Amino acid sequence: MDKFKNLLRTKLSRELISYLIFGVLTTVVSMVTFWFACKAMHYLIAEIISWIFAVTFAFFTNRMFVFQSRGKGILRQMAVFYTARLFSLGVEELGLFVLIDCVGFDEMISKLVLQFVVVVLNYVLSKLVVFR
Repeated sequence: MDKFKNLLRTKLSRELISYLIFGVLTTVVSMVTFWFACKAMHYLIAEIISWIFAVTFAFFTNRMFVFQSRGKGILRQMAVFYTARLFSLGVEELGLFVLIDCVGFDEMISKLVLQFVVVVLNYVLSKLVVFR
């Protein structure tokens, strides 16, 4: 029983650490594309462009390195992953609108604050729905 608990802890620890590493990298992809896109268009449109780049990067890194999903059905996983991430996109879009337009915060600070919410939300959705 102790070996099973240690194995479970090790797997969970590896998964969480790799999720945090790739979560940070996904956040960098998201922040950089958002910053560039904001230079040319409204921040809510920039967020959608940022989301496309970040979610594509996140899908492949999560599938290969975090949850080590090697099975068939990549298209099904991708569809579920993107659908789940659409929910977090909605949360982030609403959050950006509230923080920027209603409260008056800076675009990049608002985006960074919301990244923490999105990372946690996306981990739960990925763990429980997409890569179970």
